[in-house]
This record gives sequence, structure tokens and C-alpha cells, in this order.
Amino acid sequence: MNHPFRGWLQERRVSRLDVNQGLDDEETVDVSECSNCEDFTEHKILRRVKKGEGEDLLIQCVDCNEVQTLHLRPGKAINITSILSDGAESQTQSVESDDDELITVGDVFDHNGTLYRVTRIDDSDTRPKQTMLAREISTLWAVRCDNCKVRLTMTDGEESRSRTIECSPDEVFSCGTIMGNRRGTMENSCPPYWKRKNPSRQADSYRA
Repeated sequence: MNHPFRGWLQERRVSRLDVNQGLDDEETVDVSECSNCEDFTEHKILRRVKKGEGEDLLIQCVDCNEVQTLHLRPGKAINITSILSDGAESQTQSVESDDDELITVGDVFDHNGTLYRVTRIDDSDTRPKQTMLAREISTLWAVRCDNCKVRLTMTDGEESRSRTIECSPDEVFSCGTIMGNRRGTMENSCPPYWKRKNPSRQADSYRA
């Protein structure tokens, strides 16, 4: 998993207005939490001191001039036991993360070139939490979010056949849509109550 924070210092791209030219110039600034402002604000780095594999930074808030020292250290790599789902198929995998990374339900991460969204994280007592440090997570659940598998039942007269297709999660299916070159339509396989309540649905709302 990748996390945007380096310790408590974050790099952020911002646009600044060039008064002379009337143009927005984008640049990278350092942002950290300011105890005086009680918010994340832009900071200037006054001094860097190497400390083993990390470093100590003396930084100053550009809003209130408050000065503080940050102790930045690389996180220790750990493996989180994770249940990754792709449609109806699920498998247990080890997902690498820094031990101090903050993981929240809804986070999206890359694993072996596939994007997954975190749907549940459990502590050591198998109690679900909304946000946890990686080292405290007992099991993580996630579903693939860059691709969907949708099961279709195509009806032509008295004949029906089922198949599964892959598509984008935001693709919308509607009752009455003609699928392929046959005359069978989604309307034929939509129960009356489903058509009344859900005439159209996105692919990621189905379960293959």
C-alpha cells in the first residue's frame, strides 16, 4: 500500500496566481499539522539532520511562524492477511504495508497491478474498525474496484442461457437494453418489482 505521508510531513501540489502574468503556476509545498493553527498548513523546512535511515526536520508554519521539530523515520514493512475478492471469487493474500500506515475502510490500494477497495478491517479480537494502524490489523477484506463481473441471464422465448461479462464498475445496465445481436433483452430477465424500483443499475451494484 502507498500512503502520501512521510512521517507527519506531506508534499502537496498547489496553484499560485502570478500577479504579473495572471497565470496559475503549480508548485509543490510541504504541509504538516500546526499545533498553533490546529490545522494542516504549509511549512518551511529550516534545517535537516540525518538520523540513521530517517531525519529530523526543523520546520516553521508559514501562517503563524510556529516552529517545531519532526522526527521522520521509515516505517517497518509488514504483511497484512487480506481476503481479496474479484466477483464471486475470493482468495487469501498477504498485502505489504508500512507498520505505521493508517488504513481506513474505503481506501483504494494496488496489489499486483489490480486495484482493490478496503471493505472491512478487524482487530485482534475480530472486531471490525473504521480506521486502524496496519500493525494492529488482524484481517483485511477488500474487493476489486477497477473491473466488475456481471452475471447475465439472456432469455429468447422459452430458452435461457447465462454468462458472465467483465466491464467497468460505472457501466450502467437498464431493463430493455438489447445485449449483442440476439433479440433477447435485459427486460426479459428483470422481475416486475425490480423494474419498478431499479430500472437502471451500475455494474458495481451487482454480484456475479
